[in-house]
Amino acid sequence: MAILERVIVRGQSSEQAGLSQKEKLRQMKDLRFSLNHQTDEACFEFIKSGGIEVLSRILLDPTLNMQVQEEAVWSITNLSFYSSQFEGEFQVAAQALLQLLRVDRIDNLAAILNLKQQCIQALGNLAIDSAVLRGTILGLDGSGMKLIVDLIMFNRAPLSEQCFWTINNFLLSDRQCSQLLIQADICKAIVSTWDRIKTKPQELMSELAWTINYLLDFDEVTVLHVFSQIPHLLKRLTSELEFEGDRLQQSPTNRPIIRILGNLLTIPSLPQDDLVSELVSDDRFQTFMLTVLLNKPSSGLIENLSQQGNLYKKECLWLLSNILGTTSEQNFEIMVENKILVDCVCSLANSSTDYGVRKEALVTIYNMCENYQSKYLPRIMPRNPQEAFFTMLNHYETCDPYTLQVVVSFCTLICEKYGEEAVQSIVASNTVEMIENIKYKYHENSQLVAMVNSLLDTYIYKQGNEGFEEIEGNKQSQGQPGSFSI
Repeated sequence: MAILERVIVRGQSSEQAGLSQKEKLRQMKDLRFSLNHQTDEACFEFIKSGGIEVLSRILLDPTLNMQVQEEAVWSITNLSFYSSQFEGEFQVAAQALLQLLRVDRIDNLAAILNLKQQCIQALGNLAIDSAVLRGTILGLDGSGMKLIVDLIMFNRAPLSEQCFWTINNFLLSDRQCSQLLIQADICKAIVSTWDRIKTKPQELMSELAWTINYLLDFDEVTVLHVFSQIPHLLKRLTSELEFEGDRLQQSPTNRPIIRILGNLLTIPSLPQDDLVSELVSDDRFQTFMLTVLLNKPSSGLIENLSQQGNLYKKECLWLLSNILGTTSEQNFEIMVENKILVDCVCSLANSSTDYGVRKEALVTIYNMCENYQSKYLPRIMPRNPQEAFFTMLNHYETCDPYTLQVVVSFCTLICEKYGEEAVQSIVASNTVEMIENIKYKYHENSQLVAMVNSLLDTYIYKQGNEGFEEIEGNKQSQGQPGSFSI
């Protein structure tokens, strides 16, 4: 606590001026270390007593060397956890940090860029929890965002990574920042990073990919701008996918890239068939998808990596569903004719222990079966996908309504296509009662209830009663459910 008091006393008096640069640097290092080991109460007292103001003055003092200022920035960064509780004090700090970003010096460029990199991190921390501080940083004209984007153009990997990280904090807190980023030429900065930084760490490319993802999640005008300003976007993205060995689950770039590709396929004004054709013909993308879906974590894999594997499977299945739902029949047929892919999806629907994976697999199978007037249903049914849907019905109480809508839709589809044979299969699977119970458990979901009633009244009750006793007798004599052979 003594060092905190000394910094405040010296900073508010002429005593600070009498210290040498070396002494000032030692003092700032001691302060930074001390703040990491103080209680919340001690940090509150430091802030209330003018500590942030003292640190801000250090940032603006041209007589101090950059090492002293960098230590002061570190202290502000460490204290930024409390920024939403002391917005007035940290507004002063934010303005001082922005002033450092505006310093235009060519002597010792590496040192000044390192200092600016630390300033960017501090600003990113301040942006997370406070709209007031975000407004202070951005300025009325968005000049603060322009400062951050312009620093990316130096094409230094650590600095660019920090800039994208801070930009993502702004986007997560306020998607309206997308407009300011477009005005600040963020697309130009993204292309520059891709083209001019020779060695691009995965952490940098991960932050860059998340920035693209958040921009594409704003509005269609922004999406079209980003798509038009970043040439060969899909090829750039798929080239960053990692799927060899441990990198499959440990790479931070894979997930945002999957999200971007899936979201692009939901924008009607983009050339969907061209996008899918490019993905379908991209060997790296195809290999990545199959590697993710076929990957089985070893028994020794630590839990968080196993969860990451399931997350990748869910998102790849979601992406696959988007591909199947938005493409031309030619591309659709290419995907459905991929025997390994279809077998893998059906296997995940039946055997995965992760609910989210099973759900996305069922949605994907349904899209394969239902699209193009169910033309490709006969190619899927020999793999017995109905068993996965029936299993989900047996667990209807823990399912979400959307998944049940997909399951009921599939049951309706096979009844439409195969009539009595499909009805008998549903009855034999002991799921009729489960289907009936759905409309009572989810009685507030009118769409789901209507779908269930339609299935029951149109097919199960109408066609199923005559053969029900015969099916039950067969089950008792054979000791197994009725089969469904297409």
